[in-house]
Amino acid sequence: MVISKNKKSRQCLINNPGHRAVSMTEIIVGIALFMLASIPSFGYLMNSVKQTAATDMENTAGIIASSVLDRILDNIEYDAVDDTLKLDQISGMPDDDGSDNNELKIKACVYKLSLEIKTIPNDKIEFGYRKTPYIKRQSSESEIADTGNDIKSIKNDAKRWNTPVKLKLSQITKHKDKTFLKEVILSVNWKDPVTGRDRSEKFVTMKANLSLVEQHGG
Repeated sequence: MVISKNKKSRQCLINNPGHRAVSMTEIIVGIALFMLASIPSFGYLMNSVKQTAATDMENTAGIIASSVLDRILDNIEYDAVDDTLKLDQISGMPDDDGSDNNELKIKACVYKLSLEIKTIPNDKIEFGYRKTPYIKRQSSESEIADTGNDIKSIKNDAKRWNTPVKLKLSQITKHKDKTFLKEVILSVNWKDPVTGRDRSEKFVTMKANLSLVEQHGG
C-alpha cells in the first residue's frame, strides 16, 4: 500500500505544471534576457559618468579663470598687465608638473591658458550726462510759476533739459600720454580625456589704472 501511494504521488507531481523543475535551457534564456534588459541602464550610467566628468572640467576651468583674473586685478600693477605673464604661477593653484609656463595640469587634464590684452584708447571712453535745467527766478511772490517757468515748459524746453552732454576722457584728462583702461581676455583650452573633444572657454574683465588716479588725480 505504501509503495503504491508513493508512485501515485510522483505521478501527480509530474503531471502538475505548477510544480515542474526548471531546465538548464530556461536558466540560460533568463540570464540572456536579464543581460539585454540591463544594456540600456549601463549605457545611461556611462553617459552620466561622461557628463559628470565634462561638468567637473568646466567647473575647474571656471575656478582657474576666476583665480587668475582676480589676482591680475588685485595684485598686478596696471602697466605690468600684458600677454607675457606666466598665468599658471599667477593662478595660485597646485600644478602637477610645477613648471613655469601657461599650462596647468590637474587630475591628468592639461589646461592651456592664453591672455589677450586690449588697451582702450582715451578717446574711446565717453561720459554722458544731462545738464541741470535752468529755472528762471520768479518775477513775483505768486505761488503760481511764471509763464514758461512751470515744470511742463521746462521739460519740453530742449535748451534747458533735453540736450545731453557727452565728453571723451581724452578731452578732460591731464595725463595725455597715459591710458586708463585695459580689457583682459583669458582663454582656457583643454582636451576631454574621455571623449577626446577639444574644449575652450573665454573669460573677460576690465583692469583700470586706479593707482594713477589715486596718486596724481585724473
